[in-house]
Amino acid sequence: MLAVHQSRHIVVCITLVLFVLLATSCAPTVTPTPTPTTAPLPTPTPMTAPLPTPTITEPLATTPEQVPVEVTKIVEKEVVVTQRIEDLSQLPFGQVEHVEVVYFHLTQRCPGCIEAERLTRKTLDKYFADRLKSGEMSLVVADIQNPQNAALVQKYDAYGPSLYLGIVKGGIEYIWPFYDIWLTSGDEVKFILSLRDKIVIVYYGH
Repeated sequence: MLAVHQSRHIVVCITLVLFVLLATSCAPTVTPTPTPTTAPLPTPTPMTAPLPTPTITEPLATTPEQVPVEVTKIVEKEVVVTQRIEDLSQLPFGQVEHVEVVYFHLTQRCPGCIEAERLTRKTLDKYFADRLKSGEMSLVVADIQNPQNAALVQKYDAYGPSLYLGIVKGGIEYIWPFYDIWLTSGDEVKFILSLRDKIVIVYYGH
C-alpha cells in the first residue's frame, strides 16, 4: 500500500510540472514598449556677429565746430580826452580835426528855444556848408531831458537850453559854451554873426 501511495504522489508531481511547463510555453511573450525619451530642445544661440571695425585710411578733417578757436581781434582806437575851456583863446595851436556844434533843448520847447535852433542851423548852412558836407563839422540837436542823451549831457556838462562847440585838436576835445546864445537870440543878424565869428576863430585863430 505504501508503494502505491508513493507512486500516486510521484504521478501528481510530474503532472504538475508538465502543466507548469505547458502553461509557460503557451503564454504570449509581452515585449515592453519602450518609453520615448523626450530630450530637451537646445536653446538656440543668437547669432550675434561682431560689427566690422572701420578702417581709417586717412585722418578725419577737424571742423571749427569741433575745436573752438578763440580769436582776439585788436582794434586800434583813438582815445579822445575831454577838456572844458571858458575862452577860445585857451585853444592850443594846431589843425582842427573836427568841430561838433551841439544844441540842447528841453522836452517842452518854448518859441525862443525853437528860434535859437533855427538860427544855429541857418548860420552853419550859410557859412559852413562845405565843412558840414565833408564831415569836418557836425550839428547835434538833443533833448536834454531824454535819458538816451545822458552820456552827451554829461560830456558837455549841459543844463537847460544851451549851445556848445566841441573842438577836437591833437586828440583832445575842448568843450566851449556859447553864452551869447541868449544875449543875441532877439536879433537874428547879431546871433548869426556872433556864432559865425566864434567858429572862424576856432579854425583860424584871432
